[in-house]
Amino acid sequence: MREHTAEAKRFYKSTAWRKCRASYIATVLGGLCEHCHQVPGYIVDHIKEINSKNINDPNITLNHDNLQY
Repeated sequence: MREHTAEAKRFYKSTAWRKCRASYIATVLGGLCEHCHQVPGYIVDHIKEINSKNINDPNITLNHDNLQY
């Protein structure tokens, strides 16, 4: 598992991310993994990875279309 940068750690602790994550989980298959549809999911992951160039872009970081569970 990759180590997050300090900037990413701040983002993942932010209220905006926590609210976005919770609202995304609430919309996903009753909390099941989007890939296997059988076991509960536990990680919300960005499809397009966040990096130092896009971490402040809510269209990447807080967009449900860029998330998977």
